[in-house]
Amino acid sequence: MGESNHVYEVTDAGGHELIVRIASRADPRFTMEVAVMARARLAGVPVPEVLAVFRHDTPDGTMTAMVERRVPGQRLAVVAPTLDARSAATLATNLAEMLATIHAIRVHGYGTVDEHLAGQTATCSEWFIDRLPLDRAQTAVAADPRGAAVLDAAATALHRHRGLLDASPAQLAHGDYSPNNILVSGGEGRAARGTTLRSARTVIRGVIDWESAKGGHPAIDFGWWDWIYNRPPLSTEAIIDAYRGVRAINTGELTVLRALCLLRIHISRLAWSGADDGAQKRSAVQGLGEALARLGLRA
Repeated sequence: MGESNHVYEVTDAGGHELIVRIASRADPRFTMEVAVMARARLAGVPVPEVLAVFRHDTPDGTMTAMVERRVPGQRLAVVAPTLDARSAATLATNLAEMLATIHAIRVHGYGTVDEHLAGQTATCSEWFIDRLPLDRAQTAVAADPRGAAVLDAAATALHRHRGLLDASPAQLAHGDYSPNNILVSGGEGRAARGTTLRSARTVIRGVIDWESAKGGHPAIDFGWWDWIYNRPPLSTEAIIDAYRGVRAINTGELTVLRALCLLRIHISRLAWSGADDGAQKRSAVQGLGEALARLGLRA
């Protein structure tokens, strides 16, 4: 697991199973992750125990690494297809309860948070819209009239919803909440608070990879689930239905904000696509069109 870092499973001399994450970026967010995970743990979310964060100078530059105690279990993405309907429904409730716990953590500002849980901007739209690399996305579709038209419609839709974005209070969002970053295992027995959340057959052992933690609306996490995994038995709608049972949320606003989040995701995909990455560009343009359709719009 791990796309922004090199991740290794190791066993130390004492037989302890560890995860070593070595940053592949010049500005690793490990210090922020430690702070966010500590706050989430206090709220009752199961997160990895961080043992150390350190820097090491090498001939090729400075290496930054974080060492965590390995969380037992396997990715929910592997387990989800094996769940029966009853287990999936209970697990959806537990996933929703966990999200509600995360979203109840207040942060200051919007966008990627720092170790003080402070976001990058004072308003949501400034981060959500103004900091999008729209110019790079426009370059990516410059030779594709249809793609350029869809991108223009997406940008217009974002700007039309500035007011809705800016009315959203700043709450903590995991930023990468998906079955890839939720570890589960089977088991019976009573779960200790702050250690596990469970379904009838599956125990949620941990939520990992917090480097994308953000300040914003809960729709950030639902929109990400929409893109990464939205399919039975753990569809986004199933989790939202359960979420409404534990935390009040405006369903109409959430529907719009989920679509806006998808627009932002696909604009970013366009912006960072390679010159020869035609498949990703086509996929991103298609995703923009589908997100516009959710808003009742078309290019």
